[in-house]
Amino acid sequence: DDAGNLGPVAAADGEEISIERGPAETYEVPAGTTATVTASGAYGGVSVTLTTGATAATVTFSPPTVALDPGSTPFAIGGSTRLLGIVVAGAPGPYTVCFPVGDPNRVWHREAGVWVDMTWRAFDASGSHIAEMDPGAHPGARCGMTMTLSPVAAAVPNAGPDTTPPSLGSRSEEHTSELQSL
Repeated sequence: DDAGNLGPVAAADGEEISIERGPAETYEVPAGTTATVTASGAYGGVSVTLTTGATAATVTFSPPTVALDPGSTPFAIGGSTRLLGIVVAGAPGPYTVCFPVGDPNRVWHREAGVWVDMTWRAFDASGSHIAEMDPGAHPGARCGMTMTLSPVAAAVPNAGPDTTPPSLGSRSEEHTSELQSL
């Protein structure tokens, strides 16, 4: 449309995914603060927490700059998938990214060309992985920490292979009897 919204995009399975396409939203964060910036509009409810140094910083929420290929993501591309770009200028990581409750259960970040599950991951200021975040510290949200940004997604992980052993019902007993008679 005229506002730059491209609307829903069809996923491989015919479902639509929410690729945020509204106009970019930029917010200023004053120098010397730790702040949480929460987007509105097309990016509604997604937030970034950061700490600024001696200068102010900006946080921009925008359409993603990466295409989704259903065969190359570790998450399902379906009706509840959300994908967007986030850029912070003037403040180094770590950054905490949160999606509001109601979104899928994992937060993903593209790192070195690979989608990484960053849900509840935490870093110290030097970028060393220190622990997992306390989900209780972010009620009503699913969050993760990263040292770099853009793009990020909220999506359900792909279902892995079924590792449940087969049932050993009565046929198993029959085979056991056959083996014992040998």
